[in-house]
Amino acid sequence: RPHLRWYIEPLAYATAMREAGYSGLSLEDLVRTRIHGASPAFVREMRDLGYRDLDIQDIVRFRIHGVSASFVREIADLGYRQVDHEDLVTMRIHGVTPWPGASARFAFQVSAACRFA
Repeated sequence: RPHLRWYIEPLAYATAMREAGYSGLSLEDLVRTRIHGASPAFVREMRDLGYRDLDIQDIVRFRIHGVSASFVREIADLGYRQVDHEDLVTMRIHGVTPWPGASARFAFQVSAACRFA
């Protein structure tokens, strides 16, 4: 019964998002999170890293701009813990990436595409 998938799968996704802490999401919010990959698993990863009070738009912005759990961990490994969520998005927008092996003072590099913009 392939047609049942259209009813069961979205309901399961909405339930999983509610269990991840986002209840009362509009249909538009559910579609937006699904399109951009802001899944319940992603929400849990961000919460495990200390980002517990993000609204759904912030979660979507993280996904759109490439703020991943690994990016947050790399930043934290350089000594920058609990960086404001807006600063994380700004870093990714401007091409900032952690520079492995550098001291915390000189720990970032900017992608070549952003250097001369």
